[in-house]
Amino acid sequence: MCGRIYVSARHLVYIQERQPDLFATWQAGAAERADRGDIRPTQNLPCVRITDGGPQMLSMRWGFVRKDSRPPLIINSRTDSFGRVWREAATQRRCTVFASGFYEWKDNALGAKEAYAFTLAQQGPLWLAGLYEQHPEHGLCVSVVTTRAAGLMSVYHDRMPAILDAQGVETWLSPKTSFEAARNLVDTPHVENLLIFPCWSPRAAHIPEPGEVSDKCNFEPHNESELKEHKPSRRKPRAKAPPKKPKGQQSLF
Repeated sequence: MCGRIYVSARHLVYIQERQPDLFATWQAGAAERADRGDIRPTQNLPCVRITDGGPQMLSMRWGFVRKDSRPPLIINSRTDSFGRVWREAATQRRCTVFASGFYEWKDNALGAKEAYAFTLAQQGPLWLAGLYEQHPEHGLCVSVVTTRAAGLMSVYHDRMPAILDAQGVETWLSPKTSFEAARNLVDTPHVENLLIFPCWSPRAAHIPEPGEVSDKCNFEPHNESELKEHKPSRRKPRAKAPPKKPKGQQSLF
């Protein structure tokens, strides 16, 4: 799945310099900055869609609202349910999600969750396949397309966001691409040059960078001094207390 994303200012500048016409259409949400170290469902994601006037970069609220379903917020659209659930959206309302990376968690040897960041080893950002719709209350909403995990990603989760390369972005966004071609495209995600590294627990004000954690740990830094001075805990998990005996019961030993 894909439930946490981050966007760095460096990648926004990257798009501004290399695709100025696209960046000129950027409509950042007034309430939130686009560059954030922890973007969660119901917050805004930078997205690109094709309009009659050409490509448009704009903010979309993360998650489809479904009050009569469980869960009531759909943040991912699985490729294996495209034919049953997402055929119309995958035919008419495709978009891409602009991201610097995303997060997943994995249990360590002590059973604690450790955060890992996934990004590209090269300079550019990630482009994730997405579907969008118009909501009467929340405006444009987006769901990130997920597919079966490939490559090293399968070590951390059995699902992953559908990552697109440059040619894949053009194919996915093109109105001429058929439903079958679009589904086949995201069934084989682009995982070349995917960089995975341990990181601090996600925080909105902190963009993860490779090499920031010398020893895998999972804690939430509050300032730069804590970030530099923190030493990962070596404590063993606390043993479970034995169950209490009912009142009046005598010990047999």
